[in-house]
Amino acid sequence: MAPMSEICACPDCGCKADDAFSKENKAYCSKSCANGHVDGNGCGHGCGCHG
Repeated sequence: MAPMSEICACPDCGCKADDAFSKENKAYCSKSCANGHVDGNGCGHGCGCHG
């Protein structure tokens, strides 16, 4: 059975989360989202999130 897809825990992001990026028991779609966009970059998936 395949795991269920989750939405990224970043409040500005609507992308599908990736288990490879998890922090504090929350799933994120990218390292930028998981780190709170400290570098000012979005996730790179075209959704426009910047933290």
